[in-house]
Amino acid sequence: MGLQRWPSLLSLVLLTTSLSFAVGTLQDVMADPVHHLPPTDLSASIPFNPPNRGAPGRTRDAGSRPLCETPERPFTAISPHVNWGETTAQRPTFWLYLPYEAGHVELFLRDEQTQEEVFRHTFEVRAAEGIHPFTLPPGTPPLEPDQLYNWQLDFVCNPETGTKFRATGMIVRRRPSEELVAAIAAAPPRERAILYAEAGLWYDALKVVATLHREFPDDPQFAADWASLLQHPIVDLLDLVDVPILE
Repeated sequence: MGLQRWPSLLSLVLLTTSLSFAVGTLQDVMADPVHHLPPTDLSASIPFNPPNRGAPGRTRDAGSRPLCETPERPFTAISPHVNWGETTAQRPTFWLYLPYEAGHVELFLRDEQTQEEVFRHTFEVRAAEGIHPFTLPPGTPPLEPDQLYNWQLDFVCNPETGTKFRATGMIVRRRPSEELVAAIAAAPPRERAILYAEAGLWYDALKVVATLHREFPDDPQFAADWASLLQHPIVDLLDLVDVPILE
């Protein structure tokens, strides 16, 4: 009779051990969800397909200013150096590398055809070195579809004298197709970035990729996506890959 009870006791011990292991594993996952994400395919990157337009621009200012600290890395706009970028946003976000804390950043938008200034805004900056987003404020007139704008971004490195570094480029807002709108609406964030990049929409893809990497800095896939955009041949900003992305 005693021998017949051994299988039941053994089953009970095994069940208890399995449950304890499962509970412990679940607690570990909840404590560190990013670490326990399934492995990602780091061979896949963001396939940016740039429009065949533009000409060499000035996205970096590597000069020196007598009244400002000489930076280790130059003030840089995170954009293609072919002087052309596209977006679907009425009020897009520009991403800038600021080499150190300064008083403010000045943004100017001009109509490419008439060279008339259509907007200017000053962003106060009180943060350390890093990559910062600058979004056109809600009251800004929206970009008109298919109209080319010149943008100028000035990093005022000495507010007392107005001494500044400068980057320039062009931006155009596109109307996405109905198919692209539907696909983006149904896609998770990373797939959304891929759709934007394949359509050549630099500012939209960059915003998603930069935000994901900032929010999940330890995620290897988001880090790889960020690096793939910055090392694209028409961007060539690999030296900024490890710079922190700030609010």
